[in-house]
Amino acid sequence: MINHPTMPCTGCFGKSGSVIRIETLQRTSPYKRECEDALVINERASVYAVLDGATPLVPFKDEDGHNGAYLAANLFKETLGSMSENDTLKDTIQEANQALHCQMKAYNVDVLKGYERWTTCVAAVQLDGDDLHFAQLGDSMIVVTHHDDSVQILTKDTVKGINVRAKKRRGEDRKKGISVPDEAYFEDRLNALKYNRTLSNEKDGYTVADGRPEAIKRLQVGRIPKGDIKEVIILSDGLFHPEWSLHDVIQHIQSVGLASYIEGLTELLQESGAHIDDRTAIRLNI
Repeated sequence: MINHPTMPCTGCFGKSGSVIRIETLQRTSPYKRECEDALVINERASVYAVLDGATPLVPFKDEDGHNGAYLAANLFKETLGSMSENDTLKDTIQEANQALHCQMKAYNVDVLKGYERWTTCVAAVQLDGDDLHFAQLGDSMIVVTHHDDSVQILTKDTVKGINVRAKKRRGEDRKKGISVPDEAYFEDRLNALKYNRTLSNEKDGYTVADGRPEAIKRLQVGRIPKGDIKEVIILSDGLFHPEWSLHDVIQHIQSVGLASYIEGLTELLQESGAHIDDRTAIRLNI
């Protein structure tokens, strides 16, 4: 297991010339041999991102022993990391998504099967003059805090509630005469996860970078003025708290810092026997 310590960086300059303090943190799940999250610090283009590869449901490994989640997240890391200041997030994510499709085809992945595709969540920001641009797929989230200490969640967690939506979709399909196994079949977690993956970038499903053009059609993009922003926090879902809202999580991070929050969360999850995922975050003080 590889753990990356919190790494503060002060005196870094974005392309707008404003000074930024950067704090990053990454912890690998104790159940994984390598981290399936990745992070991007591209100071040249003022681009910062968190990528969260979805743990595969099939036993693929490349020649170096990497699975599809690692490969997807790190392909996006490389592409976003090579952005120049004139590139846009949407175009670059589209480029990475196309490259992901090509890479899967090169490894003979059946891209028509949702549960075989390599996928990653994407949460990225770019500081450009007076504005903050953002782009997101999945459940990695982008949050800003303002100088009055208010918290603004910029992105939507499209994975939240997928099990409920999936069950509803199966029921509707059965009514249409479409052959779908009984619900007892989906009590098996693997079967349920495989079905959920078929709903990626579909209506009532969830968004994710999966190599298909539908991902870009559903990409959440936006822009807000950065004049009143104090900090930006980008985080993978491994930082979600089982009892707190994301708003509460951000306020706690503001109070105790990323490292202390992660330590407390990990201890809570260990004590309760809950799953501990990869945990990755970037905190930018503008």
